[in-house]
Amino acid sequence: MKKTQPRVTLIDVAKRAGVSPATVSNCVNAARYVDAETKIRIDKAIAELGYVPNLGARRLRTGKATTVAVLSSMPFAVSAGPSRLGFMMEIAASAAIAALERQMSLVLVPPVAVDHPGFLNLEADGVLFIEPSSDDPHVADLIRRGMPLVTIGRVGLHKETRIPHVALNATLIAEQALAHFASTGARQMALFVGKTARASYRDVEVAYLDFATRNSMAPVIRRLSEIEGEAAGYRAACELLEQNPQIDAILVPIDTFATGVVQALKEKGRRIPQDVRVVTRYDGLRARESTPKLTAFNLFLDDIARLALTRLFQEIDGADAPLEISAPTPALIVRESSHLGN
Repeated sequence: MKKTQPRVTLIDVAKRAGVSPATVSNCVNAARYVDAETKIRIDKAIAELGYVPNLGARRLRTGKATTVAVLSSMPFAVSAGPSRLGFMMEIAASAAIAALERQMSLVLVPPVAVDHPGFLNLEADGVLFIEPSSDDPHVADLIRRGMPLVTIGRVGLHKETRIPHVALNATLIAEQALAHFASTGARQMALFVGKTARASYRDVEVAYLDFATRNSMAPVIRRLSEIEGEAAGYRAACELLEQNPQIDAILVPIDTFATGVVQALKEKGRRIPQDVRVVTRYDGLRARESTPKLTAFNLFLDDIARLALTRLFQEIDGADAPLEISAPTPALIVRESSHLGN
């Protein structure tokens, strides 16, 4: 079977030429002045790599199109139900307002495959991508098309990335949640994260392992399938109670998983929070409507959305700007799932 050759991206050209992706985009699309020496290096890299710019994307960046797309890579199993009205929609609502202020419209792109006609036919001036995985094919395809791209959460598992992004505070969230557990007297804490290669999952896991080492705590980590959604949290919690009955706290960053965990704890007769405390990341409808209500974090998603859109506008305009923007510091909201009372 003939192997498909990997498509050359704008980032590949930037690496070969020793410049930023924005500079390559400016050169290819004649969006801003690029000095002659730099242009020669870029043209040489394009010729050597066989990079083919997307003419449709070039046309969009001339000002004839006025659309920003918001894309989430979370499957429907995670984003459905109350979650659908939460994380992505909070970002989208604030992004829509910011876009309107620039006389631009906003399109919500559902989590479809990269070869889905809806994604293939996507036309936008720029794309805001929410927490893509490190190997997400949508990212590679958008870069291949030459679309300006900004992500909420970095793309790579490691700290270095060449894609503009708003850096989420996954490490800080994990540290605050674990410290909160400890302050309530919890001593054996477990972590439930997704299997997908997302930077936030990795950062939380690294922080958890560091906490476990410093506190001489045996780490207990379960990696769950996002596709299975709430059922994955439920099943993992049931197995945890069988295998590690001493666990008295569970950090579950994904709220869909957390809902399943709460259901399992109730069915197994474990009191929340007296026997097991639970904390999730996002203070959305699932956290607020759970019984008991879940301790969670105010992530200030409206601010994150505006920061991301501002950075995306800079990318569309070809302006020089930092690759990483820091998100606001999250605020822990303590509720019944972890608060033991007086």
